[in-house]
Amino acid sequence: MRIAAQARDHWRWRWLGGERLLSMSTAIADEALEHMRLTRFADTPAAMLSHGDQRLLEVAMAMAQKPRLLILDEPTQGLSL
Repeated sequence: MRIAAQARDHWRWRWLGGERLLSMSTAIADEALEHMRLTRFADTPAAMLSHGDQRLLEVAMAMAQKPRLLILDEPTQGLSL
């Protein structure tokens, strides 16, 4: 999730200011997990999640990148949000 949160802005990949940048990325990732009601799985490897929770995680990863528009088709197939 943290990598997904860092992916949008190139400045988040800088090595200087590490703790501050890391905490910002963590906050964005946590916000996306909370929005998708996945906070209880924050420390769980994605491979250990159920199929449905993996699809929700994909949506959370996309949301962590703060898109202006998010079009969902395959990741939400079969989910009742």
